[in-house]
Amino acid sequence: WMHKPESTEEMPEWAKESQSGVETTGTLRAKVETERRLAEMPRPVDRGSKERLDERFIREIFGSKECMDWYVDRVRKALTTGNGDKLYDFIRAHPEYSKDNHIKWNRDFVVQMGLDNPNEIPAAYRGANTTIRDRRFVAAAQRVLVDECKSDVFKITFREENPNPWPYVDGEGGPFTVSVMNDYWMAKFSKRSKKRPIPPGRSAPSEKSYSRKSESYALWLAAIRYLNDQRIDVSSQEESPEDTPPHVSYAEQIRREYEGLDQAGDSIKMSELVVEDNGPFDLPMSLMDALGNLYGETPQLKKAPKTYRVMHLLAEKLGAQVKQIGIRAGDRLEITPQGVFKLTSKNKSKAYEVNLNA
Repeated sequence: WMHKPESTEEMPEWAKESQSGVETTGTLRAKVETERRLAEMPRPVDRGSKERLDERFIREIFGSKECMDWYVDRVRKALTTGNGDKLYDFIRAHPEYSKDNHIKWNRDFVVQMGLDNPNEIPAAYRGANTTIRDRRFVAAAQRVLVDECKSDVFKITFREENPNPWPYVDGEGGPFTVSVMNDYWMAKFSKRSKKRPIPPGRSAPSEKSYSRKSESYALWLAAIRYLNDQRIDVSSQEESPEDTPPHVSYAEQIRREYEGLDQAGDSIKMSELVVEDNGPFDLPMSLMDALGNLYGETPQLKKAPKTYRVMHLLAEKLGAQVKQIGIRAGDRLEITPQGVFKLTSKNKSKAYEVNLNA
């Protein structure tokens, strides 16, 4: 059995703006390190996260589901036209992104993708001006990418642990969006496109607008590292059997992964896995690293029999959800002699409680 209360939208203390207005090197390093920790494995976008995203899109950008569906459908068709050649040209034309330049960036996307004909848009969906229409097209493009990419490249599933502004789906993060588009194009169109010999490439913040010593640039690098670690694999729908939902096959993949790592298996008794109420943790980290620290093991070197045993038992109970468990500053962790895994937040609420023996 498992209990997981609703998570909150509260931003962690370290991610909030410094009262003095000055970010210390340690704080910045903590932000980047947290992004690295969250990037261990690809994560699928769960249905609930898509629903929350759509609700926000409808409320803030489109005004109605019918309007959003029209823009998403129109952009989806435009992306595939000519084996993605229009998308290729847009990516190649935007190797840099200047600060406060998102309005022009949106306009470039709409024009280059052949979407610049307001007469094609139903009157009820046109919005008050060109800027609104362009934003809708770009948001629709990013919504298409959420569906097409197997892993959660825009990190819409991670609400509390996501202070990095670059991956926000409908924000002004042009370089990250171009980079996701690049991976999408490479996976979807490169093998059959005439433009294959010249990969379109990633995009980056303009150094004139974003100094390499700035916090924004550091957060951009963290976002790109996250994207790299997701190993984006885009496939057409017919490659997945209709009777096997993606989240089911992914959960089974996670179970097999930890089964392979769990070399010790049942030879390790539950009494050897007991962890007394431990914490609070000072720094955010992955659950794997937290267990390794508590057991005196090093998971990265595969010399962590107790760590992998616990991860395997959790994967058997939670499936792919085990990949979403992370340690935040202030959390406490316990594994009781009865085999109950408990992760408690600093406000005393149970983040996870799983009976490993059940």
